[in-house]
Amino acid sequence: MARRPRTQTKSIDAGPDPWRTFRAKLAATRLTDRQRRFVVAYIKRPVGARAARAARYSRNRARQQSYDNLRKPRIRALIDEARGIEFQDWCARMGIDPSRGFLTDCVTEEEIQVKV
Repeated sequence: MARRPRTQTKSIDAGPDPWRTFRAKLAATRLTDRQRRFVVAYIKRPVGARAARAARYSRNRARQQSYDNLRKPRIRALIDEARGIEFQDWCARMGIDPSRGFLTDCVTEEEIQVKV
């Protein structure tokens, strides 16, 4: 039985997938395997100790290790980049222009009146 060719879900004009470039950057960054697993776990659920345990750090030192990891600039930059991609995806799903800001799309100027 012949296989059907896969259909493309995105249009050709959509440009590069930001998550694909993020995964490539994560693989290229000089991190240990545990640190990579920590970044992925922290992106899925931003609870430091839980992400450290998911990355197979010691259960007794998970809180301290997550604190140490979050202070490292390479790890922090990767997490911040992933959060930016998540925000862009969310804005696209909600139909919000991220350059204008969230408040301007949800509330009209008449509703934003400050009482003095």
